[in-house]
This record gives sequence, structure tokens and C-alpha cells, in this order.
Amino acid sequence: MEGRPLLDKENAADWAVDGYCPSPACNRMFFTLLAVLFATALTSATTRVPNMLISLRSIDLKDKPASLALSVAVLSLLAFLPAPVAFGWLMDSACIVWNSKGNCSVYDSDALRTRFGGFAAAAMCLSVIFDVGVWLLVDPDLKLYADDKKKALGDADGMVEIDLNDASDLNRGV
Repeated sequence: MEGRPLLDKENAADWAVDGYCPSPACNRMFFTLLAVLFATALTSATTRVPNMLISLRSIDLKDKPASLALSVAVLSLLAFLPAPVAFGWLMDSACIVWNSKGNCSVYDSDALRTRFGGFAAAAMCLSVIFDVGVWLLVDPDLKLYADDKKKALGDADGMVEIDLNDASDLNRGV
């Protein structure tokens, strides 16, 4: 396996070889990347349940379907629809050579990496800022977790309260 020099011939450490990376530094960088991605995914996932609890517990029962529909619509409008366009623009901005068909032939990998990572990090930071704002503005008396073992269910006539510890309430099919 013969190494081929990269563009920078002055630095002897810049050699490309076929196959897997022979340096232990490659494994270290890979596992560092995995750890950072895991921590980021775990941090972002831990905010989903509390946000859903706040939105479901702070809204009247009759307004919950409309609230969920509105939140899905806003999420689609502000996240799912513009994300491919934004990341496509980021990829196009890192293009060095365009071919005659309008496609990018060569990307600046450093610019692409920093723009993708920076955009994702900025979106995460904005999300954390909004989460902190929600937690600061939420009513401190809001019961996020049921303490009294009773559950309110919607009925055509209004609210029905059942005791989950009482088997007769559960057997009635309320």
C-alpha cells in the first residue's frame, strides 16, 4: 500500500493511503464525533417530552385537538418545509466548481463542514433559548405530573373524573 502525497507536500504527515486509516488518531476523532453526536441527540430528545407535557397540560381538553393540529402545522411550516431548501443553499454556497448542467462538481469540504455544523448548532441554540423561555414563562402551579391518581377524560357531556384505583370505574368503561 503506497501512500500518495496530498496537495501540501511540505508536511510529511499529509499522505493519503488506500483502505482504512492506519493512524490511531483517526479512531480517536471518529469516537469523539460519535460522542458529540450522541450528546447532542440526547440533549435535543430530552426536551420533546416536557414540551409536549406543557402543551397538553396547559390547554383545556376541548382545545387540545386544535392545539395539536396548529403545532403540527407550525412545525411543518417553520421546520420541515424550509429545512431541505436551507441545507441545499448551504451545500450550493460551498461549491467551488459548477459543471455545465448546473450541478456542483467540487465542494470546499472545510466550508461545507463548518456551514452544516454551524447551522445545526445555531438551530439547536435557538431551540434551547426558546425552551428556556417556555420554562421561565410557564405557570409554576401547572401540574405536569398527576399526583392524585385521578384522570380527567373527555365525554360528550363534559368532563368525567374517574379514580384509577377504583376497579368499578374501570369496569364501567368510562
